[in-house]
Amino acid sequence: MLHAVERNKTSLPQGRYGFVREASEPRRTQEDEITSIVFGPLEFLDESDVARLWLHLIGETPQSIDTAWSCQIRFWPKKAGRDGIEPDLRVDLRAKSSETQDEKHVLILVELKWRSKAGQDQIDRQKEHGEKIAAEGWHFHQMLISNDAYAIDGKNLRKYSWIDLVETLKKFAKQAGKRKISRWVNLVCTFLEGCGVRHFRGFAWIKVDASFTPPSIGRAILWQSRKFFTWSPAVDFAPYQPVHRIFWKGHSFFDTLRIDCTC
Repeated sequence: MLHAVERNKTSLPQGRYGFVREASEPRRTQEDEITSIVFGPLEFLDESDVARLWLHLIGETPQSIDTAWSCQIRFWPKKAGRDGIEPDLRVDLRAKSSETQDEKHVLILVELKWRSKAGQDQIDRQKEHGEKIAAEGWHFHQMLISNDAYAIDGKNLRKYSWIDLVETLKKFAKQAGKRKISRWVNLVCTFLEGCGVRHFRGFAWIKVDASFTPPSIGRAILWQSRKFFTWSPAVDFAPYQPVHRIFWKGHSFFDTLRIDCTC
C-alpha cells in the first residue's frame, strides 16, 4: 500500500480514509487499517532504530549511543477480564548499557483516533493499567494520536494531532540520516498526506459567477489585511509566488472555490 501511494498507483487513501468524506463503513475499521498500514512495517526494521523512534516520540533521548535497545510492538493487546483494555499499540522497550550494564524498561501504550474523538475515560483506564505494570519497574508513557488529542488530560501523556505526527516524523528522519527507518518515514508521510493530513496549500483556482458585480473593483475579497486577489470572472494563481499565499495548519478540505451571487 505505502509504495503504491508513493508511485501514484492508487487513489485509495483519499477515497477511503479522507477526513472530508462520510465513509459508509464503520470508522473503527478504517482506524485499525490506518494503525496497521502506518505502524506495521516497524516490525521488520532494525529494533534499535525503532526504539529510538519511539523514544523520540515520547520526548526522550537515549543517554548513550552504546546502549543496545530492543523493541517489541503488540497490536491491539487485550487485557483479560470484563473491563478488557485494548490500546491500539503496546510498545515495550528494553535497554542495557554496555558500560554500566544497567537495564532500562519503557512501556508505551498508544491510542489512535481516525475521524473519531478520543474519550477521557478510555485514556484514564489505560493509564491505570499501565501504572500497574510501571510499578513492576517499567517507565510508563501514554501516547494519543488524534485531531482532538489536546482536549484530553493525562500525566505522561504525549499528544499528537495527525499533522503534528507527520512533522515530528520528518524531524526524526533528518536526524536518523540515510537509514531504512527514514525510508519508512517518507512512505508513511506520503500516505498520510494522501489521506488529507497536510497543510493548506492555497486554492488551485477560484471561479466567480460572471453576473455578479462586486461593490468596488480592486477590493480584496478574502484576507483583507493583504491583497491576494480581487474580484474577476476567473482568477489564475500562476503569477503569484508562494510568499503571497496564506497557509493554514490543518487539512486541505478543498482546492477550488466557486462564488455565486445569491443576493
